[in-house]
Amino acid sequence: MMKKSLQILIVLVFLCGISEAQTNVSGVISTNTTWDLAGSPYIVTADVTVAAYVRLTIAPGVAVKFEDGKQLYVASYGIIRAIGTVTDSITFTSNSNSPHIGSWYQIYALNTCPDSIFFNYCNFRYARIGLNYIANDRSYLKNSNFSNDSVGLETYSATYKFVDSCAFTNNNTGCYNDWTHLRNCTAINNLIGIEAIDGIEENCVIKYNQTGIFINNNATLKNCVIDSNTNFGINKAWYNTGHDSILNCQINHNMIGMNFSNAYVFISGCIFEYDSIGVYFYGTNLGVSCYIHYTQMKYDNIGLQIDNTLDTLMNSVFENDSIGIIFTLQARGRYISCNKICNNFTSDVYTTSFYYDNNMTNNYWCTTDTNLIHSRITGSQSMIVYVSPVDSLQCYQSFTTTVNEISFNPPQISLYPNPTTGTFALSYHLSTPDVVLQLLDISGRVVYKQSISGSIGNEIIDASALISGMYFWQLTSATETWQGKVFVEK
Repeated sequence: MMKKSLQILIVLVFLCGISEAQTNVSGVISTNTTWDLAGSPYIVTADVTVAAYVRLTIAPGVAVKFEDGKQLYVASYGIIRAIGTVTDSITFTSNSNSPHIGSWYQIYALNTCPDSIFFNYCNFRYARIGLNYIANDRSYLKNSNFSNDSVGLETYSATYKFVDSCAFTNNNTGCYNDWTHLRNCTAINNLIGIEAIDGIEENCVIKYNQTGIFINNNATLKNCVIDSNTNFGINKAWYNTGHDSILNCQINHNMIGMNFSNAYVFISGCIFEYDSIGVYFYGTNLGVSCYIHYTQMKYDNIGLQIDNTLDTLMNSVFENDSIGIIFTLQARGRYISCNKICNNFTSDVYTTSFYYDNNMTNNYWCTTDTNLIHSRITGSQSMIVYVSPVDSLQCYQSFTTTVNEISFNPPQISLYPNPTTGTFALSYHLSTPDVVLQLLDISGRVVYKQSISGSIGNEIIDASALISGMYFWQLTSATETWQGKVFVEK
């Protein structure tokens, strides 16, 4: 009996030893190293550096815990592979018994060579920056979770590398995206879901944040759901005059669906519903413009509020709002046509604009009676809103997808100056020779066409005959097509 009890005691001691196993790590990793499950958790007691041309592999199921303020740094030409699985993810977190946002510093991965940074099925928790990631060819980040960080992911890429199927939850800023392509991601319950600079967000769900997406410069949003954010669904920095595209997004139940000023914004194929204000465009820079096409603003308190220049509003619907459209301050609409504006509860249009008359001819008001239409236009009548001739054919239903899908300029093509007065330079380095350049207006009509020989070169394009506005350039070869926007200002 004594012998059996002794054997049980030895087994218990052995098991306790296993449960308490850990590996302290610090300093420079100068030879290829694997952190396996047997040594987990790995405690970063001082900064760890993965040296150039050295590989650190982290096995599925491993936990890496950081003392306060410490970081893991992957040097230029260093390699890190943290590839977990659905059932055995890899966790990077604080070693504190009472962790908080920003307890440890960051994982900083400076990627300057292909095939060097891989994160899959990883968790980043309680960091100042969970992952500070400079992406490059054939590296990837996907299926990972960022929670309770000051900034979950800070990512840069010169080639629009993908960050795929990641989740950002309960961070101050979920993701700071600079020149990277986020797709199939979620940002939920952050102060700021995503901060976008020259980046692309596609097929993402952005919900329950204070601000869903904060655009710092030149962002493209495609096929996203932006819902139930406390302050703004999308907020554009007032100090930045970049060019942004919001395409085929559902933007619902926000205080303000989209808020921006002093910027060029193209909105197409979107739905704004149940927002306090669907789109609010303000500011004092009258040299910028807003273009809205094929968009629905319904069940909002205010569908669209304009304090600045609305260049084009076409094929859109303003219905079942309290007020469909508000023009205030120096607001003006250059081209407002083929929209449905009716059945709003208080006013179809409310204007307090003190400087410009507004031409709203050829719109569908659910009636052809101009007296009835004008009775639905309220506010200050010092400026005139023209409504006749009235559209009776419901031309707002003539949807087109000719220019809905606008891609970012690839790095081998540059067009400048942009905006232009009508003459601009096109510099290109393409994979295939002999292309055709076309310029299309906002309706998809070709207004300029030129054949270009060779795959490398510079061309001066004289489009001085074009009127002011936004155009789409398109380069087409036998196998590829590149697209973008150019603005003509005179």
